[in-house]
Amino acid sequence: RAKISCELNFDEPGLELAELRSVVLYRIIQESLTNISKYAQARAVEVSVARIGDLVHVLVRDDGVGFDVPAALRRKTYGLLGMQERALVLEGSLRINSAPGCGTRIEVTFPYLQAQPGALL
Repeated sequence: RAKISCELNFDEPGLELAELRSVVLYRIIQESLTNISKYAQARAVEVSVARIGDLVHVLVRDDGVGFDVPAALRRKTYGLLGMQERALVLEGSLRINSAPGCGTRIEVTFPYLQAQPGALL
């Protein structure tokens, strides 16, 4: 609907996470894409998921108008705060790099834990 070109890259197809970890990661990516469609005026978005040793690294990058990250965090916008809180649930970190006119990079890094049958986290 937003007419934004999207590219999805997995370095490890079939990467399995416990159910709750998958849902939390999905929500972070969903919020990122929602913000891009609402505010970024982007033409292209790339979502990459990579397992690097014991860590999972997720990058959501757009070529949009960018924004002042410190100013947005001071406004305590629920989308950005929600992504930060979700990254903490994953025992990970969230980094947002952006500036007006420069697009946005949202990076989430968290420990990879092999999915166990019936495991939620």
